[in-house]
Amino acid sequence: MQTQKIFLGLILAVISSLCNAQKVTIVINHLDSTKCNNVTISDLNPFSWNNFLNDFSPTYSHKILVKNQSIIYQSNVKTHCEKCLYNPYFSQNITIGIPSNLFLTKGDYITATLKSNGEKMYFYFEGKNAAHYNYKTEEELANIPKPQNRQKEEDLLKYKKKWVDYKNLRLSFLNDFCMKNQVSKDFILWAKANIENSYTLAVYYSAYCYKDESTKIPRSYFNDCKFLKEDYRGYHLALFYKYIKYYSSNINNNIDLIYNNICKKFKGDDKEYLLTSLIGEYTKIYKSDKEQTFRSLIKRTNPLIKNKLYRTFLMKAFDYCMILNRPFPDKLLTVNIEKYGSDSISTLAEVLKQYKNKKIYIDFWASWCYWCCNDILLSHDAKEFLKQKDVVYLYWSSDKRKKDWKNAVKKYNITENQYRLINSKDLWDYLSIVGIPRYIILNNNHQIINSDAPRPIPNDLENLKNEINRIPAF
Repeated sequence: MQTQKIFLGLILAVISSLCNAQKVTIVINHLDSTKCNNVTISDLNPFSWNNFLNDFSPTYSHKILVKNQSIIYQSNVKTHCEKCLYNPYFSQNITIGIPSNLFLTKGDYITATLKSNGEKMYFYFEGKNAAHYNYKTEEELANIPKPQNRQKEEDLLKYKKKWVDYKNLRLSFLNDFCMKNQVSKDFILWAKANIENSYTLAVYYSAYCYKDESTKIPRSYFNDCKFLKEDYRGYHLALFYKYIKYYSSNINNNIDLIYNNICKKFKGDDKEYLLTSLIGEYTKIYKSDKEQTFRSLIKRTNPLIKNKLYRTFLMKAFDYCMILNRPFPDKLLTVNIEKYGSDSISTLAEVLKQYKNKKIYIDFWASWCYWCCNDILLSHDAKEFLKQKDVVYLYWSSDKRKKDWKNAVKKYNITENQYRLINSKDLWDYLSIVGIPRYIILNNNHQIINSDAPRPIPNDLENLKNEINRIPAF
């Protein structure tokens, strides 16, 4: 059986900083049955609530090879903090893992063992304060029925009642869990806040999704919503939906209104987070004719942001917008690229020249990326549409091993317009790519129209059609 990889994301969010730092140690056991040979540890991206903004992640990932069947992770914790340890999938196999939101306390020494219930992989923790670590996994395994997305015709108040019931079931589960396990007061405050903030987020999200019904929503609809800082990440997500997404139906026209309201109501880190998130939202709808407005917004905001992560995010958001409607810079045109079926190496400039005056849809992928390969399997209709629109579909693989690349190309029958990037770091940095699959669209002059284009899958096909159709005729 081919060795498979499992990726473990470790998401870090500092909640408090009241005492001196003390290490937390987590020993992650390596089970032979999982054939896990590396671990990826990622810090928290505060803006991971949106896949688009996730590509501006101001945090970093670190890959660690597993040795002697286990790995030891150590982290400084000042009082307590939240992390998330997860195993999304096994290489090409669709084995979905359960995220383990961890509540770490200074001095913890924990052993994590990867297990399976036959359907999902999950971590089981043992050691000091192990219940803090097992709580989220046990809640997931309890299969508490979560409300589905609201249908357009469904009464909003009745839909909200479903979330009230779901919240109460979670609180009841938490109460039973705390009765059976030894947990700290800080953990209980965090867990309750996580449930309340999740509920608040759901209430505002459901209202946001149907803004045309906003006049029908009584003010009392939001009365039971709470914003609790004990779960800092959930608290910020809830604020984001109330004061940005739901606050105005048109960010493009009301950017100053939303901005000024945030400045009026908030200060400190809350203000910095919301202003940074607002600029992130504006970035999603950015068009080049708004460049001066965007530059002014960045200039106005930069002096107000002290948090280094937020400042990094702003810088990446700015860089993202500044590449639109511009061709690749000369330094990137020298990137080496290999064409499938040929041993010769070309430059990016030479490859693009082959498609002169053609619109191009570029797929950044790799053989080891499950979601990349999943998109390929679902891309038939998108390819037919692009062909009708005379748009060239290019595959740019980031595989390091040529053999893996070639085997995947044959497996998925994607030999046409297939390339492997040889030295792609500068290209990825320029496009702010932190993960794949990723898609970009070039117009006939090979200017970048969209550097985070819709995916070629059925659920995103209408968005892709809209993006292609709005490209001006050559």
